[in-house]
Amino acid sequence: MQDQKLQIAPAAPAAPQSIPVSDSAVVIDQAAFQKGLTHSPGIFSDWAGTLTAGATLVEATQKNRTFTSAVALVRAEPTEAWLDPSYRTLISFSQSYGRLSEPGAVFKTSIYHAAIEQDEYFSTSPSAGRPSKTRCRSWI
Repeated sequence: MQDQKLQIAPAAPAAPQSIPVSDSAVVIDQAAFQKGLTHSPGIFSDWAGTLTAGATLVEATQKNRTFTSAVALVRAEPTEAWLDPSYRTLISFSQSYGRLSEPGAVFKTSIYHAAIEQDEYFSTSPSAGRPSKTRCRSWI
């Protein structure tokens, strides 16, 4: 790159060309380009997500205790924004436990939810630059 212009040197006999950086959508260095194209993630890599926990304690004429937790994970490949998406995996788990007691009665609740979703993107719409066909598999 010289004077805010990219220098492109094609194979002979074509002549070299200069393109202004402002005319480029994305400029990527060689190492990042190779990593983006050849990156082969392992099963435990490239995950992002959230972990949530909560508790509620109420003491009045009734005693109520509620405990909740949730995990939500997502893995989208490739991770580079300049590459079209290939697939996305979502995993979620949540649980809630409650105990309500009043004179002469005790009520307990325990609720669990788990889900796994796998999305695969097959083609890209040329006009929008977004995936136009998606196959989704869900397990709840």
